[in-house]
Amino acid sequence: MNLHATLRRAIGTTTVVLLVTCVQQLAICQTKSTDDKSDRYAIVSNSKNMVMVDKINGRSWILVTRQNEKKWVPLARVDSVEAAKKWLASGTEADLFNGNGKTESGSGRNGNEKKQKPEDAFASWAADIVLNVEYGKDKNSGVKIWEKPPKISIFNANETQRKAVESAVKSINEALARTRFGKLEIGEDNDGDADMLVYFAPLSQFGEIASHHGFRIPQVNEGFFALQWDSNFKIHEAIVLLASDRLRDDSLKHITLEEIVQSLGPTNDSPTHKNSIFFSGRGGPTTLTERDKIVVEVLYSRLKAGNRKTAVQRAYRNHALKLIRAQQRKADSKKAESKKADSKKAKSGG
Repeated sequence: MNLHATLRRAIGTTTVVLLVTCVQQLAICQTKSTDDKSDRYAIVSNSKNMVMVDKINGRSWILVTRQNEKKWVPLARVDSVEAAKKWLASGTEADLFNGNGKTESGSGRNGNEKKQKPEDAFASWAADIVLNVEYGKDKNSGVKIWEKPPKISIFNANETQRKAVESAVKSINEALARTRFGKLEIGEDNDGDADMLVYFAPLSQFGEIASHHGFRIPQVNEGFFALQWDSNFKIHEAIVLLASDRLRDDSLKHITLEEIVQSLGPTNDSPTHKNSIFFSGRGGPTTLTERDKIVVEVLYSRLKAGNRKTAVQRAYRNHALKLIRAQQRKADSKKAESKKADSKKAKSGG
């Protein structure tokens, strides 16, 4: 199926008009540009997203946007168009730690700020999610975690809503499987003695339920969670509220996953990485990305309740650096094998 789109992007004072024609999914399409200083390519990932690799001054960037939005949002950086194809085909971030929703410099456009290494950018992003809160005054206080896997009880759910909770728990348990913490389990319905109470109720009843549990909702949302932790930063109770009269289909799965995973301790949202469950804007992921899983994994394998910013950033940075080096070793090994095969082929005369 052909896809024709006219894309406009402002670079400085120059407006670049691109006419893109993509013949099939994951096709790489050379584009015509009024700016001769850069070679541009467009890649179609699916019906909702278009990805453009912008190769400027010898450096390649992946830019991701939804078709109903006017602007391009930088998501990650790769080293080649081929890497972009792999990024799309995998459905995850192939170059996981490159890019933080801005340009590599962190300035978003001008490049005047000090450049961050990929592992440092990832550590800063993860630490902000783990240490800060979306609402309230508890900023950068300390790591908040459960001492043991919380028992979950669901209230007032129909079959579809129950399946959304089961799907969320499955995705989270994939991350927890990398730790010794254990896995989440769903217990009996309407059990007020459970550790995490997941309520499905009309949005108009959120205030009443919150009042019953001793907290106030600062802002009306389709999904909400509240935590109670002690002076040692150990979480002992979580309340999750999900609007039964508002949430449907993928939005039901997305919000359910977001509220439950944040109830484990990653309490903040981020304005970067649109495919992350922690993205603060309108998004749609219904499972945890590899980046999200690492947030949970490190939280429950490398950190302790009450850890502060320095320890948190160090843990995430070291983990990211370890994976980056493993990726590099794998890439070097593959390159060496390819070179060896080419050499063998040349000696054999064809």
